[in-house]
Amino acid sequence: MERTEAHGLSAAMSGTFLLSCLLFAAINHRQRGPYMDEGFHVPQAQAYCHGRFLQWDPMITTLPGLYLVSVAVAKPAAWLFGWTGSVVCSVGMLRFINLLFSTGNFYLLYLLLFKIHQKNKAVSGFQRILSTLTLAMFPTLYFFTFLYYTDPGSVFFTLFAYLMCLYGNHKTSALLGFCGFMFRQTNIVWTAFCAGNVVAEKLNEAWKTELQKKKDEKISSRKGSFSDLIRILQFLTEYVISPKKLLTLTALTWPYIILVTVFFVFVFINGGIVVGDRSSHEACLHFPQLFYFLSFTVFFSFPHLLTPTKIRKFLLSLRKHPVQYSLIAVISLFLIWKFTYVHKYLLADNRHYTFYVWRKVFQRHELVKYVLVPVYIFAGWSFADTLKSKSIFWILMYFVCLLAVTVPQKLLEFRYFILPFLIYRLNIPFPSLYRQLLELAFYIVVNAIHPSHFSLSSLIHLLGVLMFFSGPTLGYMSTYVTYFYNQVLYLGSNTVPQCSSPDGFTSALPVALLPLLRPPPEGIGHHQYHTFATISVKLEYSGPRILCIPDSKTLGVDLESPLFVLKFQHVRHGSTQRWRDFVQAMIACCGSPLSIRLSHWPYGTVKG
Repeated sequence: MERTEAHGLSAAMSGTFLLSCLLFAAINHRQRGPYMDEGFHVPQAQAYCHGRFLQWDPMITTLPGLYLVSVAVAKPAAWLFGWTGSVVCSVGMLRFINLLFSTGNFYLLYLLLFKIHQKNKAVSGFQRILSTLTLAMFPTLYFFTFLYYTDPGSVFFTLFAYLMCLYGNHKTSALLGFCGFMFRQTNIVWTAFCAGNVVAEKLNEAWKTELQKKKDEKISSRKGSFSDLIRILQFLTEYVISPKKLLTLTALTWPYIILVTVFFVFVFINGGIVVGDRSSHEACLHFPQLFYFLSFTVFFSFPHLLTPTKIRKFLLSLRKHPVQYSLIAVISLFLIWKFTYVHKYLLADNRHYTFYVWRKVFQRHELVKYVLVPVYIFAGWSFADTLKSKSIFWILMYFVCLLAVTVPQKLLEFRYFILPFLIYRLNIPFPSLYRQLLELAFYIVVNAIHPSHFSLSSLIHLLGVLMFFSGPTLGYMSTYVTYFYNQVLYLGSNTVPQCSSPDGFTSALPVALLPLLRPPPEGIGHHQYHTFATISVKLEYSGPRILCIPDSKTLGVDLESPLFVLKFQHVRHGSTQRWRDFVQAMIACCGSPLSIRLSHWPYGTVKG
């Protein structure tokens, strides 16, 4: 690395860390309590911090790698800086650990780009730094930098393992792969990917030697006709059945073989890959996940994959090979018809973008999923076209790993696409400077918009509560409906949906009605209208565990206890009857047995 490039990398890395720290402080100030799945991860980490290593929340489905690393970081830091009490392993401190992982990911991305493209002398240091900065800002990953999730740590150890594999340190790579496995079990696929890199490299060398022996320059190890593909498959078969060559591959990949063996032993003893709540993470053959991933990749890499040149080349290929593309289309339609699964979280959890993608796109009409097949075919072609610089063996190996990490997942969740996307993006050729800048600008815009989804949700909830208590009548133009199902919230328009818990509890649960937004009533000044009280309502519910309100800024919920604390702040004085009406609605929703304990309650007795 040249001195100028080293200085540029240091500046980019420091600037990104500083910006992330500022955003971290702002987000942590605004969202002090656990958010979404942090409601499970934070209490579990805090239990480990207090030495309760045998305590385990059965709702957590991943291994305790994140919590062990958190204790290993938090305890020495507390001793070094003299922290005591609630500061140690607080929500903010636990989140900061992911900020450290994010910084490590920045450096690992640079090292991987440098190693993978080291033979390309046309790539400047500035381009490497720019690509590193772009990938470090990848929105799906960057958002979780500020939350206590497994993703930043999972990416860190997996990328580190990949880097060590490329440098030939396979024992270190396997050890780091084990760390990644402790963060998320599916990372074992990327351990196999590291082993596959070694195998693909040896196969490519042997294939080139085979070509030289036969003096056949027309056959390429990268692309060719159907007959060339048949010949490559014959070569693979001959290579695999050779004991000597198999022994050579085993000698090179034995650390990975041991780790994969440990994984299968774990699956056998555990009775499956998932720990904890298996009912929500059942494996299935969900082939359309591959189509979703390809669409996801085209969206986030559109400066490289969605260009006029690419489109022209695809149309030319389509015209040259109509039979092949027709066959691909028929197979795709069949896979969508027979293997499309809709997870209950996808239909109910409106805190994730996949909820809106599914509702706004796929649920518009039952034929939409079939109409999108041409888009999937183009996405797949463009995806493969950008990898043509890699050997056919590397592409086959990556494709197998991609299938293994996506297809068994029933739930459509963009976080599952982070690692396959990053590995793909690291291995495509460097684009032009213009396209790199366009990609970075796009990521910055998405990152700027991304948190506003949750801010808007908070605003809607707050406005709904304010309008409920400030409206002169209960005549409403729209309906604000919530129902509690498997710890999720649903938003509807004019209907009250039915819900059922795993225990069979079924009821219609209307909570409140949202009126027209309107200015303060006449005769009331703004200083009077904005006089607020702070009230806390505690609902103790001992029935089936089905209650959850995701917006903890408006409604704070303790998911780890049957005691759910609902805090309404900034509510106007003088709405006594509306408070009582609301709490009665909560009682009607939650059912019996239910008791209410009130703190700072100025509005008289509530029955229930």
